Amino acid sequence: MKGLFVTLLVLSLASASNFLEVQDGLEAQEGTQCIPNPLYNVTSFDVTPWPPVINQNLVINMTGVFLANVYVENLSVGTNFNRQNWNWQHSQLNHNFTQGQVYSFIVNTQAGQQSGKYLKQVVLSNQDNHQNYQHISCWQFLYSL
Repeated sequence: MKGLFVTLLVLSLASASNFLEVQDGLEAQEGTQCIPNPLYNVTSFDVTPWPPVINQNLVINMTGVFLANVYVENLSVGTNFNRQNWNWQHSQLNHNFTQGQVYSFIVNTQAGQQSGKYLKQVVLSNQDNHQNYQHISCWQFLYSL
């Protein structure tokens, strides 16, 4: 019986070792899609520095694959502080991407100037003939300063 207990203890510690490892950056695929059925599937997402530091720049590296031929007009980064108003920065891309194309978007943004909870979204979009935004992809992540 004592041998069975020792064996179970060793197996449980071996299984727990992966759980206890600390990931550098966001290789653990932090964040989530914020729209259903995106046309750009995020395969990796990294933020440097991680965790974010008050009053410092963040570099976001979002890599993924396009699931259809798509024209991307804008890349937007939205920041929400303590569930208040959104602040958006927009960059025009005006670029065609092909189905199966793997592409990395690198974005510079501000972490924040106040202590609190932050939600950031990285959105790829274009506009239809009526100037309505059509979201191609949306990835969001949370952090605190």
